[in-house]
Amino acid sequence: MRRERRRADLQPMAAPMRRAVSEHAMMLMLAVCRKLIGSTRAWFPALARATTSTRNKLYELEDKTLGIVGLGNIGKKVARRAKAFECTSNIMTSTG
Repeated sequence: MRRERRRADLQPMAAPMRRAVSEHAMMLMLAVCRKLIGSTRAWFPALARATTSTRNKLYELEDKTLGIVGLGNIGKKVARRAKAFECTSNIMTSTG
């Protein structure tokens, strides 16, 4: 069975959206570190049953390493915001 190759056209993002996307990325990282999903157990009983034994362990972004693939406009903004949280950024670009 032959797979069909598909092409995805990449479009530049409008400048106001770049900031929103980079801030959203940082918000998601903080949500994972602080286990915000698990803190909603009172509202969603199904989540309470799905928690793991490490549910009480919280993490901080300070001194963590963040991997960024591509250092375009959004990648630069995420790296700048991560630096404010004292994260180390490992950046991978197509140019090396």
